[in-house]
This record gives sequence, structure tokens and C-alpha cells, in this order.
Amino acid sequence: MFKTLRYYDDKKLFKSQVKITYNKNMKILLGLPEYPPYTIGGGGAVYQNLVKQYQQLGHEVVVIYGYFPTRRWNEKIKITIEKGITYYQVPEIPIPSFLPYLKIRLPCNLHSIRQLNAIINKEKVEIAHLHGYGFIFIDILAYLLQNKHLPYVFTIHGWPQRQKQSNVIVKIIWYLYEKILAKKTLFRAIKVTTVSQFLKSQLPKPIQTKTSVIPNGFDPQKYPANLVGFDIRRRYALPPEEIIFLSLGRIAYLKGLQLVMNKLPELRKKLSLTYLIAGEDEGYKNELLKLRQKLKLESTVKFIGQLDEVTKNYFLSQADVVAIPSLSEGFSLVALEAMYYRKLILYGQSPAVRELIKDYSKKISLVEKNLVSKINQTMRMSTNFDQKKFNWPVIAREYVKVLRDSQIIK
Repeated sequence: MFKTLRYYDDKKLFKSQVKITYNKNMKILLGLPEYPPYTIGGGGAVYQNLVKQYQQLGHEVVVIYGYFPTRRWNEKIKITIEKGITYYQVPEIPIPSFLPYLKIRLPCNLHSIRQLNAIINKEKVEIAHLHGYGFIFIDILAYLLQNKHLPYVFTIHGWPQRQKQSNVIVKIIWYLYEKILAKKTLFRAIKVTTVSQFLKSQLPKPIQTKTSVIPNGFDPQKYPANLVGFDIRRRYALPPEEIIFLSLGRIAYLKGLQLVMNKLPELRKKLSLTYLIAGEDEGYKNELLKLRQKLKLESTVKFIGQLDEVTKNYFLSQADVVAIPSLSEGFSLVALEAMYYRKLILYGQSPAVRELIKDYSKKISLVEKNLVSKINQTMRMSTNFDQKKFNWPVIAREYVKVLRDSQIIK
């Protein structure tokens, strides 16, 4: 069977007739910027579920992922085999302590690049599925695959915002990086997927023609309905009438936590509430601490650190309001989790979050008028959440369809 393959290289369109095959089972290389337990956001759960689902669908899986807690420049690739899956942990160059937001964004060392070449030759994969725009390690992996004429599908979970809003030096560095590496990784992909329609709309027009939208999913089995053994109110000595606001995720400017904090003095006039913020600091916590002091919210706003999966579920199940005030997101796993637990979602201006929760009734915009009365009216209302389209088996099959369509045998 033959078909016309269209792909872009340096923004030029190429067409070629190629012989394609649709094997029942594929050998898939998953190229990831991070992998549990070494993760800084919700991506770890996404990648774990994809690995699991690809294997359950009968495909052979090889995982190559970036390792950011590197301490030495000469660390070597670590290989582990678990349940029939080979994992290659590739050390990235050490992160300067004063630049925490560079975690998972730096390249691997030169020795690892040579090793990766040998690994790709050895594994003889048929197709690769790479994840993450703006990660130099992923760009290197894409370049190596391209040199070996191995096709790859590229999934985008977020689009850069912080870099384009920084100072002139950062903007120049980012412009050069995109021109030299990132855009080439994107254009050379056989197919592209994004996790939201909003993200797709942000892509260059030529890329949108080969882009599909496949949302992230979640595993309901990891979110028990009746959790016992841990009481948030007892932990923080909160009375029964106290309303618990909860935010989960990285502590960064674009997460919009400052917007919720600025609303709290007004809300506290009529509501008894506590705002719990969980997540790893990306250099913005000190600004929030200053804001907390300025607004005299020391007894209201509590930073509770990064939570493991089990503890996070206790907090989600017992919170009254889940605040997702992000200025920009590609997708929001926290929104899925909040909808699953039927929580009131207080959302910000992120188009991707609004897209995700558009059919969910138990939600309030942070800029709503009469916010106090809206919270009181909406907080205890019943609502439904259609979780079927976010189940991982459904999502994995959609990805497999894209991967099959990208298989090429010359």
C-alpha cells in the first residue's frame, strides 16, 4: 500500500510516495522529558499511563526519559527493565540552583548523546512518540531519530508563555533556541497532537494541518471515592464551617495564585475560609509570601509543600473549592481531578482550562461579580461529570491510531 507523505523541513513542504504497513503490534519508543518518580508536574502520571496502556494493547515499549536531578556532568545513562519494558534514564546537565525553572529543559551531556545513538540502533523501533515542546533533550532525541529516518509523532502539552514575557536577553535566547532546535523538531514530525483545541490554535498554520487533538486522561482507580484515615480539618485545626480552598501545582507566576490571594480580603469579610497551596516552588514563592504579609493573610494562606499521589487525593476529596487560576495552561489534570470529586472549581483566564470544564456546571470564574454569593450557591450543588472520554484506554487507542498512520517502511 502506498500513500503520499507530507512533511515539513525548515517550513518547506515536501511530498513523497512511501510504502506503509500497519502492523498489528508495533515497537514504540516513548521519548519523555521526565518520568516518575523524578517529575515536577502532572506529566509523570500521563507518561506512566501511556506506557501501561501501550503495553496492554499488545505493543512493545521502550522508554527514554530525561533525568534532571543530575549532580555531575559525566553521569551515564541508567538502564532498567521492569515488566517487560526497557527504561533508559538519560542524565541532563546539572541545573544551576538559582534557575529552578530550567528543570527538565536542559540537554543531556555529550557522552549520553553518543550512547543514545547506539541505543536507537540497538532497539530497532518502528515509530517514536515524543512529548514536550521546549525541552532540549527531546530536540536532541528528535534529531537523532531524523538522522536515522525513523518517523516520530510529537505531542505538545503546553506552549511557551513565560519565555516570551521575560526580559530582552531571555527573549533573544528563546528566539534563537526556537529557530535552531524547537521549531525544527515540530516541523519534522510526521504528525503532531495537542492536548487541547486551544493549544492547536497556537501552532503555526502549516503545523495545524497535521495536528490532532487528544486530551490527557486520568485513571479513576487512583481516586477512591471514600477516603478515610486522614482529616484535613483536624490536621490544620479548622472548624466544621471553615471553607477549604485548595490549589495544586507548581508555584509560579503563570499559575495565577496571586489572583486568588488578592480576592481573599474581600471574601473573608463574609466567609470563613482557609487557602491551602500545594506544589513545588519554581522561584515565585517568596513573592507570594510578601503578598500574604501585605494582605495580612498569614493565618489564611498556608503553603503545604508538594504532596504524593495518595495524600493529594485526601486533600482533593476534602476540599470545598479547587482554585485553578492559571493565566496560561495547555491542559489541567487538576481540573479533571476536581470534576471527578465533584468539587466547585474557581477558574482563571486560561482558555485551555475553560475549554476543559465547559460542560461542567459546578464552576465560577474568578472575575465574577458577587463572588461570595456565587460560592455559597454553587458549592454544595450536585453535578455530573462524563469521565468516559478521559479514560486512558480510550485515549491510548486514539494515540495508537495516529502512530499507525505515521508508520513508514521505505
